Amino acid sequence: MAPGAINVAKLAFVTLLTSSQGGNYGMYVRQVENWVNQLNFHGIPKNHIVLLISDDVDGETKDKLKALNTVVKEVPLYSVHGRGVHHRYVNTPTKIHMWTLTEWDRIAYFDSDMMFMQNPMKCVLKCPKTADVCGVSDPVGTWPVPNPEYFNSGALITKPSMEVYKKLKDMVDGGGHVGTFGDQELFNTLWQRSYTKLPRDCNFLHPKEDLKDLNTVIAIHEKLDALDYLLPKDHKLREVMKF
Repeated sequence: MAPGAINVAKLAFVTLLTSSQGGNYGMYVRQVENWVNQLNFHGIPKNHIVLLISDDVDGETKDKLKALNTVVKEVPLYSVHGRGVHHRYVNTPTKIHMWTLTEWDRIAYFDSDMMFMQNPMKCVLKCPKTADVCGVSDPVGTWPVPNPEYFNSGALITKPSMEVYKKLKDMVDGGGHVGTFGDQELFNTLWQRSYTKLPRDCNFLHPKEDLKDLNTVIAIHEKLDALDYLLPKDHKLREVMKF
């Protein structure tokens, strides 16, 4: 393997499913199924796809996800109520469990509400092996005062580390202000000044506003109904996605 190259044999693509806070649980489960099927469509083998599911997810859903033949790991639910967190995001701190996956050298985390127009391995290869975290800037996330250094937590390339996990867990358990998006503020607290920026194509937010050509992006981050609207009716991805 060339110096600085990614060891693909030790790379995992990861997402998370927790119990729903917004009454759209079925949609979130469908998104995870779509997420797995899209990665497989683009050539990512299922034994390199890891689904983190919180321990409060019901048995029927667990069985359905295990039937996808990926790696399924059940993890404790971490919820943060109050502390400035919007009710839709109270379970997102559960995402810190990605750093416990130390059997892998590298993690490519993508939220399940992604549509992969191209193989997301392209994003992994844009992240230097020496980088602790790579992500995509999301200035709108600090509205009404844009911060170009603020990054979105929906797509992260990182290294598993129990030390990082413990640090984040201490922040979750510490009782201080977390912020609107839960996990996103935690991660920005640690890495906002040091993360390596990926191009917007790796986590294209707000596509309805200015996406000109679907074929120029790698991953579109949007809810299922919006993705259905954006994707042409004859596109091959529709063969592996449920809307």
